[in-house]
Amino acid sequence: MTSVIRAWESFLEGNPAPTGVRDEVLLSWRRSRWSGVDPERPDLPEIPVASDSRFQRTAAPVLESIAEPLVGDRTAMHLLDPDGVVMWRWVTDAQLARELDAADARVGVRWAEDAVGTSGGGTTVETDRPATVVGAEHFATKLHGWACSAAPVVHPLTRRVCGIVNVSVRAADANPHLPLVVRSMVAAVTMELRNQAGAQQRRLLETYLAWRHRTRKPLVAVDDRIAISDEIAVEHDDLWDRLVAAGPLATVIDIDALTLARIHPVTPGTLADGAVLVVDPSPDATAPTPIVVSADDPWTPLERAERDVIVAALDRHGGNKSRAADEIGLSRRALYDKLARYRIRR
Repeated sequence: MTSVIRAWESFLEGNPAPTGVRDEVLLSWRRSRWSGVDPERPDLPEIPVASDSRFQRTAAPVLESIAEPLVGDRTAMHLLDPDGVVMWRWVTDAQLARELDAADARVGVRWAEDAVGTSGGGTTVETDRPATVVGAEHFATKLHGWACSAAPVVHPLTRRVCGIVNVSVRAADANPHLPLVVRSMVAAVTMELRNQAGAQQRRLLETYLAWRHRTRKPLVAVDDRIAISDEIAVEHDDLWDRLVAAGPLATVIDIDALTLARIHPVTPGTLADGAVLVVDPSPDATAPTPIVVSADDPWTPLERAERDVIVAALDRHGGNKSRAADEIGLSRRALYDKLARYRIRR
């Protein structure tokens, strides 16, 4: 661990490629710096948390049922939403709870990488991949006394990340089995999500897959509970509300200001079983040239540098977002968020 501390100090002193640290951690440090995270005083925003989210209602009881025998009282568990906001915490030891509060690992705090830097939960949010971070691998100094391991929960029908399971211990208590524990928890939550998926959602998925064989256009399948899409980012509640407002006889709906979709109900004449939307982006929505940024843009030098890295990666891969995201070390969702933030249109 001494070599990691030296690498962390060297990185903060300006060395972009110190030795003695894992590649995935170094990539995360670079993203943390691009995001302007202060390692001594990270700015973690607090956000109101809904106590009745579907993911929390499903996952929390599952984790509580296996917590005691699996992790014991020297361990804490957190559930994060896909944006990194802590929505639930389990900890039985009062002293450990106080230490977690001091580290801002409490309900309502947003633990995304662009807020706290490298961490198990934050890095998983950024990459949609499991991440384990121990001691000085954390970007923020105040987290060097902790070890955390996290992994995304992918909904078995929508195939989208619906939340993050994170397990935290003091760094002195870290052991190599921590990722296996998290993997077991994610498997248990995923099984419960699968058990809760009713016949209506399975029929919606079957209809979506049938349309997938009929067209190469982007698709979204949506009902009152879930949205299925592997190509475009959608906000379920907003999309469903607009679909219901359009009514069962509507044939077209706006996805956003530049994108239309044709409506194909699962059951003709009603939206009770959901619908598949065949998306037709306008030519302007997929233009290959980035938007020109004015000289008085609102971004910091670090943000401009991150934007330039993203544009260069897209250029190298001919606009292929999946390959560009892999090169930079981002999830597709995180890349789409940054494309919108920097007004890059490819």
